[in-house]
Amino acid sequence: MHIGIAKITIRIPLSQSLKAKRRVVKSLCDRVRSRYPVSVSEVAHQDQWQLASIGIAYVNSELRSRGISRLSPSAQTQIPL
Repeated sequence: MHIGIAKITIRIPLSQSLKAKRRVVKSLCDRVRSRYPVSVSEVAHQDQWQLASIGIAYVNSELRSRGISRLSPSAQTQIPL
């Protein structure tokens, strides 16, 4: 079984409100979900206008499944449990 996790913190300098930030974060999460078979969610900094942390998780029994094979080799780091 292969498990992949990532936490990405992004800065949104043009955001002037939480509503504007939510629009950017929702768009980003939707684009990632449509391109890769992963779970995506905002995991931190929900109350800050210009900062967001996105959590991404992937679980599968085969590493070379649809979508994940398109990631670069540096993004496919395996961590032993």
